[in-house]
Amino acid sequence: MVLERTAADRVAVRVVWVGGDWSEFVADTGGHALRELSGIGTIERLVAEMARAGASDAAIVEALDAQGHHLDHGRRVLLSTIRKLRLAQGIRYRPEMRRRVAGALTLPEVAEVVGVSQAWLHHRIRTGRIRLALDPQHRMYLFPNDPAVLDAVRQLANGSVKTVDLTPNVPY
Repeated sequence: MVLERTAADRVAVRVVWVGGDWSEFVADTGGHALRELSGIGTIERLVAEMARAGASDAAIVEALDAQGHHLDHGRRVLLSTIRKLRLAQGIRYRPEMRRRVAGALTLPEVAEVVGVSQAWLHHRIRTGRIRLALDPQHRMYLFPNDPAVLDAVRQLANGSVKTVDLTPNVPY
């Protein structure tokens, strides 16, 4: 019997019989980590393509299963594995995952409309250049859904004003 490790999770086995004939097969030994799996590169690429196209994690699991992709010992790819691979590639937010609040604009929405980064807004809030408190009910920053607010943040971004006060009863 001859064993040859062909990959971190595979072994080629050759059994030589008494008459000189032999049998060959490949055994899946499993891996201790995702990076050790033979087909993980293909799975990562497919996860990135499908996630960027807007597919949900559950839909990606079904597609990979239908295409015959699997983890060690033929186990199907888990939902948690898809999430881990998607997040590792920096694919974090899909539009349906963003929280929305009626009558208010969230920080990501304001950043997108004004044309600044979310980090830029967070920094201005932390340093007091934008005075805005966390909404206690939703536990996030909520901007009034008012064109004057967006205009005031744009003016702050282009340097026309030094601060924007969005505390209650204070004009922008």
